[in-house]
Amino acid sequence: MSTMKHYRNMLFDDYQKLELKNAELSKENRCLKYENDLLERKYNTLMNKYKCLKENIIDNEKQKYQKQIDEKDKEIERLKSLLNNDGTNSGLPTSKTPINKNKVIPNSRKKSNKNIGGQKGHKKHKLEKFKEEDINEIEYIELDKCPDCNHELIDTNETIDKDVLDYKLVTIKKRVKFKKYKCLNCNKEIHSRIPNELKEEIQYGPNVKSLVLELLNEGYVSINRVKRIIKGLSQNDIDLSEGYIAKVQKNASKQLEKFESELKDKLIKSSLLYWDDTVIFVDTKRACLRFYGDDKLAFYVAHNQKNKDGLDKDEILKNLDNKTKVMHDHNKINYNKEYSFINLECNAHLQRDLQKVIDNLDSNWAKELKILISNSIKVRDEYIANKHIMTNLLMISSTNLIK
Repeated sequence: MSTMKHYRNMLFDDYQKLELKNAELSKENRCLKYENDLLERKYNTLMNKYKCLKENIIDNEKQKYQKQIDEKDKEIERLKSLLNNDGTNSGLPTSKTPINKNKVIPNSRKKSNKNIGGQKGHKKHKLEKFKEEDINEIEYIELDKCPDCNHELIDTNETIDKDVLDYKLVTIKKRVKFKKYKCLNCNKEIHSRIPNELKEEIQYGPNVKSLVLELLNEGYVSINRVKRIIKGLSQNDIDLSEGYIAKVQKNASKQLEKFESELKDKLIKSSLLYWDDTVIFVDTKRACLRFYGDDKLAFYVAHNQKNKDGLDKDEILKNLDNKTKVMHDHNKINYNKEYSFINLECNAHLQRDLQKVIDNLDSNWAKELKILISNSIKVRDEYIANKHIMTNLLMISSTNLIK
């Protein structure tokens, strides 16, 4: 009996221990489950972040590559469009015409089926024989013996006259003497005022300066060639330095400052003004020659660059009011908010730009607009021609009435 009781107590003790152990394990299990839930939530959060990050990376890479593709496609289209460019649809010079296109050389003359050169029925123009009083030199060409039989000749006092029109350049070495005088009243020695153009002991005269300016500005001759030309014409007597030639041009320009100011004032007061830039090269560097003008006046000015600063420095466009019309070749700088004039665009440049759109995009609206502009130009030219004819007819009628 005691043994059974002893076993029962042992079993009860074991049971209690197991219960305690079970309680501990249950508690531990709940903690582990809680931690597991936390880990699962963290895992899910990390997975979601990973997926988002992966998608973002993929999207960014896609956008990056797509941007590169778009840029390359854009560059390809730009290069393709260049192949279509020539003198008919852009400002491309003839020398830069693509090899796949024929050169287009602008020529405003109307074509005809006539042969090149003189035409039948045209009156021949030649120099008129000199009048006796105009002849300032006579040269006799004489013979000593007969060229056929070598015998002596008798002078018949007759001549065959051939007139020659020529010129010669004579170098003038002039010394200007300013006479000195002595005043009977104050005993001072005096002389005439020596002008600035004679301030040096020796200087070049006005004809030399005029020839320099004529060659530079009318002949567009380079400075070093002006030097050689004048040296040759003067039989090596006049050997100008290149620095002197440049100084002559600079001094002449200074003397035009007042004239330029007056010319600008007249252009600013014009109701219709034209302006344009032409690329030039100065010491192998690109620059621009700018033109302002109307049907009567023309003003040229040079700048190192084609920009608004140069336009403002010219002080013409910025001083025009909102009633002045300005014709140009679609230069966007004319639409600057600081300018108030009315913009007119050159029809020739509009047609060229439209032709570029047609060549690159084959747009119907561009074709229709170009035809409209062409027809407008034709109607305008016909109107001007008819107006000129009517004016001449009215003048003839008036003359007949007066008679």
